[in-house]
Amino acid sequence: MDLHTHSKFSDGTDLPEVLVEAGIDVCLTSIAITDHVRADSDWVWHYIDYMEEVREYYGDRIRVLSGVEAKVVDFNGTLDMPEGVEDFVDIVLSAVHRVPKEDGGFLTDDEIASDGERALNLWARAVVGAIKNPSVAVIAHPGLIMKNHGIEITEEVAEKVAKAAGGEAVAFEYNVGWGVPKGCLLNGLMRHGVSFTVGSDAHSADELREVWGDGGAGGNIPDEIINRLVIL
Repeated sequence: MDLHTHSKFSDGTDLPEVLVEAGIDVCLTSIAITDHVRADSDWVWHYIDYMEEVREYYGDRIRVLSGVEAKVVDFNGTLDMPEGVEDFVDIVLSAVHRVPKEDGGFLTDDEIASDGERALNLWARAVVGAIKNPSVAVIAHPGLIMKNHGIEITEEVAEKVAKAAGGEAVAFEYNVGWGVPKGCLLNGLMRHGVSFTVGSDAHSADELREVWGDGGAGGNIPDEIINRLVIL
């Protein structure tokens, strides 16, 4: 499965059906197109209709899911997406693309660099908020923003996130493109019995083939993740 890809409807380079064809080429059984949305993304309604046609066309050749990826904007798990979209797509991915601040807005790169501990704790609060949002099916590329800023997720913070996720319906993505989650966050999620999906975050058919083709990162999924995969 690959439940995290992007098409030309947002910032990808190919139409959804081109990504689906690539998924068939590399023998995926399921693929989700999960384009980035914001609250003002009025194109999403056309996208939903378009994806229904794609699903019908490919029938039983591959399982096609429609989805969106939306960023968390606060500690209550509020998502930056059009109201009601969750009722018309198969999967909603939630991602911390920017770290919310205590009084609104988001941390700048300089603020993250100057106080990594603060950034890490605010990141954890945002993830916990997303976990509690019933519209969210999957936490996408968990820990990526911390990794990109060179901030190690501590045992304490990992335990806070994993404990919040334990027993909840939300799954965490094992992202083969970015190699997250890892370390104590991955261990904590495993310890608390959290389920996983697998995604590449591919933004093109070529990238999807690279990830899932011979020698690609998709061939290195740990057995313990495979044993905890959930089919949405």
